[in-house]
Amino acid sequence: ENIMKKIVSIFMSLIMVLTLVPMLFSCTTTGEGGDSSAEESSAAPVVVRTPAELLIGTWGFDLDFSKAANAAYEALGMKGLVMESVILPLVFEFKADGTAVMAVEEGKADAFVADYVDKSVKAFENYMLKMLKDSGQEATIDDIYQALGQTKEEYAKSIADSMDTSDFESSQKYVLKDNKIYMYDEANNETLNEKEYVVM
Repeated sequence: ENIMKKIVSIFMSLIMVLTLVPMLFSCTTTGEGGDSSAEESSAAPVVVRTPAELLIGTWGFDLDFSKAANAAYEALGMKGLVMESVILPLVFEFKADGTAVMAVEEGKADAFVADYVDKSVKAFENYMLKMLKDSGQEATIDDIYQALGQTKEEYAKSIADSMDTSDFESSQKYVLKDNKIYMYDEANNETLNEKEYVVM
C-alpha cells in the first residue's frame, strides 16, 4: 500500500473523532431548580455544524515516521533494525471545494530530516554491531564504515540526500457520502473507490 494512502488513512481516522467532539458539546441541558425557561431565552442559540463544515480548515498532525521505516526494514529482511521515534509534523488543509492538501509543517522540514538521518545512522550501527556479534565477530563502528568504503559523515549525507520532504506534499479530492469520506488523487488518474473510505 502506498505510504501516502497510509498517512491519509491514519489522519482521517483521527480527524473523524475530532470533528465529533464539538458536536457532542453542542447539546446543552439546564440545571435543576431555577427558571429553566428564562435560562433558555437568555442563552445564546446553539449552532450545530455538520461534519462536512467542521472538517473544513487546517489541521496539524504529528506522524511517527519511524513506524513506516521499521515496517520497511522488516519487509526487507532486517527485522532487528529498529529506528527510534521520528516525528513528521504534517498539516492538512480541507477546502470547501472538495480538495485536501497535505504538506510538512512550514519551517520544520529541515529539523525532521536531521532527526531522521541521526536516528537512521544509529539504528544502522546498532543493527550491524549486533549482527556481527551474534555471528561471533568482534568489530567497531569504524570497522563497519571501513567495510562500506565510506565515512560515517558520507553515509549520513547519502541518507539526507535521499530525503525529499516534497514527497509528502499531496493534493487530493475528498467526497463525503452517506457518512463516509472518500479520498482519491486525480493527478494520478485515481477515481473514487467505493471500498476505500473512513466512516464518520
